[in-house]
Amino acid sequence: MPEGVGGVGGIVVTQPGVDASGGSELADGGPGVGDGPSDTAASADGPSPCPSSIDDLPQTCAPGATCEYRAAGAHPTCVRQAVCPPSGRDWVITEPPSTCGVNPSSCPPVYTSVAPQTTCALTKDGPCDYAEGRCECLSCMLGAASSVDGSWTCRRWDSGGGGCPSQSPLAGTPCTTPDLFCVYDDRCDDLAVGGDYECLDGVWRPALTTSPPGLCPSRQCPQTRGCSFSKAPAAPVSTTSGDDVVTRATAEGDATYDALVGRFLRGDVRLYAGEADVVSVRQTPIMSAPPLFTEGAALATLEVRPAHAADWAAPPATLAPDDPLSLLVIHGLAAHLYVALGQLASAPNVTWGNLLRSDDPKTGVVTSGFAASCTGCTSPFSAGSSSFIQIESAGAQGEGETTLVSRTELELLDPCAVTWRELSQVDTAVGPTEISADPGLASFIDDGTDWVSRRSGTMTTGAVTRTTCATQTTYSYDLWVDKADLAAHGVRNVQMTSTQMFCGS
Repeated sequence: MPEGVGGVGGIVVTQPGVDASGGSELADGGPGVGDGPSDTAASADGPSPCPSSIDDLPQTCAPGATCEYRAAGAHPTCVRQAVCPPSGRDWVITEPPSTCGVNPSSCPPVYTSVAPQTTCALTKDGPCDYAEGRCECLSCMLGAASSVDGSWTCRRWDSGGGGCPSQSPLAGTPCTTPDLFCVYDDRCDDLAVGGDYECLDGVWRPALTTSPPGLCPSRQCPQTRGCSFSKAPAAPVSTTSGDDVVTRATAEGDATYDALVGRFLRGDVRLYAGEADVVSVRQTPIMSAPPLFTEGAALATLEVRPAHAADWAAPPATLAPDDPLSLLVIHGLAAHLYVALGQLASAPNVTWGNLLRSDDPKTGVVTSGFAASCTGCTSPFSAGSSSFIQIESAGAQGEGETTLVSRTELELLDPCAVTWRELSQVDTAVGPTEISADPGLASFIDDGTDWVSRRSGTMTTGAVTRTTCATQTTYSYDLWVDKADLAAHGVRNVQMTSTQMFCGS
């Protein structure tokens, strides 16, 4: 029975995304996706309200107060900012550049014509802005430190994070989700499509945290990146009970392959790499060395799937059938430990957690169902467009045990970067109470050019009644995956091992 946990501590998750899906162009100097005429409301800091126009700012103000304005139809980043200085008088006003919202002539005509991660000519023209988002040709490394090229990167305006406005908000305007943290600024490979903001006391305020945290890896040019597969595999097809043994074995092998490998290559389950700091302390004398992985290398999976009652030690009373669950499972690589966080689509501001448990197939994978939650302690996260995840603090408390998560920084891996080694590390515990069909891919052996797993199954033909018989056939087969191309896989050596007939009487 899963062990219960009593409460989850404060969590902050920030998730900028990259998405190149298209739409209409924002014409140079034409109507954009602004918030309306002179958007602003209360002051971001202090008792003085922000007037409807920047020209009506009061002469005296609370030091540090910030009011922002965007003209009707203006570009999302064409913002006028007024900051009250320490003296409390004479606001410091920053104007957007005169070229704000005007695309350089070198920009592609529409957002949909930009192919992210393709090569481009480096210029000093700046970003290209469209109704859907922003694209820019950024420098990338060709392998040597002194050798650089350019590759396109795109980001949508609405990539501030789950529950955040469709574009960067304005300081001093009202907000409704307490402590919501939205990131539109630059994080590693992302473009800045605005600033970072927090919803505090019902008002949007510029966030005080730096962005990005820590050091970001060097951007590698597309032509230098290898890929672990030739073409992402399609989802498997279903079979019927009337299929022959070879067809059934092939379909079964395809389904197993897809659960263990294929869905990662397609990006249906997103894979992240980085560092995590997780510790579990048991307040009993029987454990002198509590399980932990501190500031160590980590991998994580993020997927959206229907929630199951079995995900919880005690399911929420309001749990609806098939309510989508955003599930983040973080694996500590050196310690072979994992922790899971989850959010329901019906309650994205409620974050569930479990206790730190083993994901080591050699010693046994241990599960722990969700039983602890906190409300409003994190920005909602999902698998939609998260390219960077930062967890500043999280926790779960159970019977005599506390799990703490802090200083966790994870960056999305391109599906091409997924290798057999990463898969063997995340294919262990795949949910709060779920264990992989093949933990650690332990059944696969090195067969020269392939990874091969010997598997078996049964097939029943017919139904047993008083006048009919049914046949049950047991079979075995080899599921293989090409080492050089993880998308190349199949089933071979199908053999019927036994056949039995059952008749009614």
